[in-house]
Amino acid sequence: MIDKDSIFNELKDMLVLECPSGHDTNELINIADSVVDKNIQFISICPESVEIMWTWLEKTPTKIIARFDLDENTEFYKLSEKIKSVFKKGASGTQIAVPYSLLSSFVSELTPIRDDLFFNKILSIKLDLEEINPLDWSDVFLQIKNINADALVLDFRECIKNKKNFVGRVFGFLENLESEFNSAIHFSLGNDYEKIEQVWRLVQKMRPEISENIKFFIKK
Repeated sequence: MIDKDSIFNELKDMLVLECPSGHDTNELINIADSVVDKNIQFISICPESVEIMWTWLEKTPTKIIARFDLDENTEFYKLSEKIKSVFKKGASGTQIAVPYSLLSSFVSELTPIRDDLFFNKILSIKLDLEEINPLDWSDVFLQIKNINADALVLDFRECIKNKKNFVGRVFGFLENLESEFNSAIHFSLGNDYEKIEQVWRLVQKMRPEISENIKFFIKK
């Protein structure tokens, strides 16, 4: 059985927090206290929680990242207005979940205003690994570079839930990762510490040079 305490201690500087929606004010305050106590660098939260969380984390180094989901019905100008709104409320950046089928069009829409909208802010793009085939990786890296994303977030949780070839997908990503790819790489694995350890060991074995740019989102 995996020793969670050992893994947590080894990777504590790489663990960041994803806070699901639905928490009330008291719960958010308790989460903020835990974030400060554990010196967590990032917390990903829903836009509605940004203002409350910022009240408690304003004077700390923790960065608040607001989550947004993009789909075929998303109106881009409304999304950009929502992003501006969370920045005014204290968010340090956004994490935008984009279906791979919409990635190219999203990048085309965002590129003209990217620098103005995200001036001094963090732009993270989140992709579902189940939607990406081995031959798609070169396009993924191209799109992420075109939009100058600060981080690429890889969501593996559907692979885990559906018992797909998890290790094979991680291996495929690392094998195809271009040496000139400069964005940080974040993994979204829920609280599956066994899978977190597997990813970390593969990174160390295959691409140790990217270790400093790795973060793992765990759920609160």
